[in-house]
Amino acid sequence: MIEDALEALAAARTPVPLPLIATWAALGVVAAVIVVRLRDGDFGRRAGAGLFAIGAASVALLCAVGRYEAPIYKHVDQVVAERQKLMLRACRRHLQVHGRVVPGSIERRLGTDQYRFRMESPADRPPATLEVRYDGLVPDTFRSGAEIIAKGTLVRDGSLDVEPDGIMAKCPTMLWPLPEPEWRPAEPGP
Repeated sequence: MIEDALEALAAARTPVPLPLIATWAALGVVAAVIVVRLRDGDFGRRAGAGLFAIGAASVALLCAVGRYEAPIYKHVDQVVAERQKLMLRACRRHLQVHGRVVPGSIERRLGTDQYRFRMESPADRPPATLEVRYDGLVPDTFRSGAEIIAKGTLVRDGSLDVEPDGIMAKCPTMLWPLPEPEWRPAEPGP
């Protein structure tokens, strides 16, 4: 009994492809129109109304699912250029931002895992910088100048708040010797 409930819960959590939802919605609306046209009387109206409701619910579900998109992958210069547009649309605020840590910009609040640093565009992209805030453990290869991907959300001041475990650092080609981290204490604050 519990196993069946767990299987049903797992099935409910699996994503339904948007084209499948759109197809069912279209079929429901078409079937409703056909039933209403072919059947006169109370049964035809009820069946048509039911099929129309299923089609409308499918369209509503399609719209709701379409609002929650996967994170968007962008470079720092693209985020800076499109900042206002990205902040206006709620579904477009979850980002994966690719860039380099600006040398000397890493600040760590003493006694915590709270970081503040700047990201810049890689050398092959137009120049731009983005303020980043992160609270959590950083990868071993997180250093000044390291190429990273930060997963997070744009906030009102235009900076990127990175989600927990949201920093992926590119592995350097030469792992030994690793330089010591270049952290400087942040100014005390909230």
